[in-house]
Amino acid sequence: MPVKFKTIVILLFIAIGFSTSSHKVFAQLSNEKNLNKAKEDYSFQLSKYQKYHDDYVTAKSTYISFQTAVSKENALAKTKVILSQTYEVYIAYLLLIKEYGNSFTWNKNDTDKIITFKLLDDEIQYFRQNKSKVDEIRILEETPKFSNELASYINSKTLPQVNNALATYEVAESEAVYEDFRNLSSKLNIFIKSRIDEQNYASFFANWESEITNIQ
Repeated sequence: MPVKFKTIVILLFIAIGFSTSSHKVFAQLSNEKNLNKAKEDYSFQLSKYQKYHDDYVTAKSTYISFQTAVSKENALAKTKVILSQTYEVYIAYLLLIKEYGNSFTWNKNDTDKIITFKLLDDEIQYFRQNKSKVDEIRILEETPKFSNELASYINSKTLPQVNNALATYEVAESEAVYEDFRNLSSKLNIFIKSRIDEQNYASFFANWESEITNIQ
């Protein structure tokens, strides 16, 4: 009986598809050196994954067609390669998510930053430590169970942590923008009062301060 590859293929779509929800976020990333390097590393690992995916599909097709010992061994080897590369893709992706958290000012949210980064670091450590388990796979029949367990972990633990980080970033950025606005409006208010006779422009100042107060 040939191995059913359906469960193995689960991972082949996750590594590419999971970043779609954060595409809008990535489009707004700054040009900082570390952030750009993280983006390049992620793109590099993903391109390798796509190349290994093609090799995997070919090996799978050959084994299903001929079911020889050689084709089975090759299918096992290509499956282990793509499983191993899946770990590399997620490591690069998590590092990119973390680096994005360094691209803006957190203001008074340092505690949230520390907690968020710790959770991301835990995920990075998980993938680094568990990648070696791929080498322990001895027969092709073990790969579906391994793939299912990895996919289950990613969906139940890794992706929720990523979504939590992105949501935390969004709040922190919003608060940072608001804090910058308050500081700027305060400085602008001082500047205007130093240049204009407040008594002659009482109505203007009243309207100005009212609008700022409404925004705040």
